[in-house]
Order: sequence, then structure tokens, then C-alpha cells
Amino acid sequence: TIVVLKLLCFYSKFVFINKIIFKLFQDKAKINITNLIEEFSQTLKNNITYEKIMSLLPDSYICRYFKPKDKWSGGYILEELKEEIEFISKGTGCNFKIIEGDDKRDIFRNSIVTSINKGYPVLFLDRGLNLAVIYGYRDNGNILLTRCYIDPCAMEPDFDTTIFTPIKDMVPFFVFMDNFVTPLPRESAVIDALKNVDVKWRGKKREVINNYNENGTILYGIAAYQEWISDLQSVKNILPEKINQIKFTSWWNSICIRNKRNTLVSFFRNLASDPLKDEDDLQYDELAKVYMQEVRLLKPICDREAWKYEYTIEEWDKYREEDIEIIKQLLENEKKAYQIISVINSRNN
Repeated sequence: TIVVLKLLCFYSKFVFINKIIFKLFQDKAKINITNLIEEFSQTLKNNITYEKIMSLLPDSYICRYFKPKDKWSGGYILEELKEEIEFISKGTGCNFKIIEGDDKRDIFRNSIVTSINKGYPVLFLDRGLNLAVIYGYRDNGNILLTRCYIDPCAMEPDFDTTIFTPIKDMVPFFVFMDNFVTPLPRESAVIDALKNVDVKWRGKKREVINNYNENGTILYGIAAYQEWISDLQSVKNILPEKINQIKFTSWWNSICIRNKRNTLVSFFRNLASDPLKDEDDLQYDELAKVYMQEVRLLKPICDREAWKYEYTIEEWDKYREEDIEIIKQLLENEKKAYQIISVINSRNN
């Protein structure tokens, strides 16, 4: 790892790119837009925290459940990423530009070279459709120095190793960061997110097409929990290869929700500690308590690290029943959280 970090420092032209990449190496689980903005903003003295960014995203407050056709998946879709970027931009003042499409390769290359020369890393989708970071280039931008989240398609023995990626082989989707402008006030940005929670909680669903070969349905809120529980209840006796799909999806959903809620606990406790409390601050304190209960509820599923193990039918049946009971409790807890969010929204119409 030390050798790799030295290579990164050698190839990265600007000091603050080195700082960003170093932090990303320290925690593999945070190769995402939230983590990158946090490191980027702190380097530029804007001090936008991971907790604040998560509080700006409506999906941080709800459950989402993605069902591609004929399988289960913990994946996300590009339309959601675009929506998240819009909320983050308004709440942080960090400007973004997305360029996508197979017919824009020259624009990709020129924009990436320009961004790196300015000292701004670029986000892209690796071949596993995970967010990853471009931090340097060779051959006028035809070869890019990338740090992937986890890219099994890259065939690298150690995914911490820098991958030299030809731009012609990349998924045609890039996110560029620019300068900072004045953001919405902190609580106004949070209220903006909470109002969108209200829409999604009531069972919104969306059909997904043209999502790089992973099409299907995404459910939100109550509908997401109900579908998740229903799937676990309906797959008591399935083939071992199918067990791997559903067990990973259940674990991945759980760990994502737990991470979001744990982050919101920290954020709302800070809001509620304001000595000049108003009624919303009291509600934020209640919201933090409810989310802390969810963090504790999900611990057994998350600690199981289902992705590491092959389950027998008997083991699967035992863990499946445990998951169902935990998710049912989680749904009841979410109803309490939604009631609190509804009160906050009613006062801020």
C-alpha cells in the first residue's frame, strides 16, 4: 500500500488530489460521491462533512429496493445518481457537470485532461458499475489513472492497485467537479430533502430501462419494505446459486440503510444540540433516537457479512427467518420516523 501511495503522489500533479486519494485508500467503503466531495471540500477549506452531505439526500431517510428482472440486486441506477448530485449541489454549493453518451469520447478526454490539470479529480463508473475516481492521465488522456471501488472485471489481484484504463473501454458516464458557490442554508437544504422523502415514502416505484443492462423496478418506502419481506418469505426452498443473490441483496440493503441512519444520527444530534432550540430541533432529536434504534436493529444482519460465505439450505432458512423479523421491526420503526418527518414538513410548507 505504501508503494501504491507513493506512486499516486508521483502521478498526481496537485497536492490536494493526493490528499483526497489518500483518504479514499484509508476506507474502501467510501468510494462514492459523498466521500469525494467531503475530502475535496475540506481541502478547499469549505468543510462539508460526510454527515451533512448524507442529510441532503432523500434516499438517506428511506428504504429503496431494486429488482432487476429475474434476479435480486443491491444496485442503483444512474437516474438516482443524477438526482443525488442535484440535491448535493444545492446543499453544498459544489458545482457538477455530467457528461455521458457513446458519441462524446473526444469531449470526455478533453474535459478529463482539463479537470486533472486544474487539480480536480473526476468520477466515473467502473465496469462493475461502481463509482470510481480518475486522478491522472497518460498519452494525452487516452490512458487514465483510476482508483476503482471494487472492479472484479479488471482482473487485478489487489484492487488497491492503480488501474491504467483506456478511455475507449470506459462506461460513457463521467461526473466533473468545478468551483463552489453559495449553498442553500443548512436547514433549508435538509427540509428540501425531507419534502422529497414524503413523496417516496408512500410507495413510489419507478421502472428502470437502459441502465447498462440492469433493467427492472425500484421501489421506495413502504413498498420497498413489503417487497423485501415478501421476497424473503417466498424463497424458502431455492437453488443454492439463487440463495447467493437474495442473501447478498438482503445484507447489502441492510448495511446501506444502517450506514445512512448512523450518519443521520450524528447529524441530527448536532442540530438538536443547538442552544437556541426551536420546535424543529426537538423533532430532530426524536428522529435521531428512532434512527439509533434502527442502527441497533440491523447490527445482526450486517455483522453476518453474508457475502463471504456459502450457505447450506438449512443455514439459509435460519438466517432468512431472522432477516424477516428484523425487517418487520425496521418497517415499524420507519413508520415512526416518517411521522416525525411529516410533522417537520407540515411546519415548513
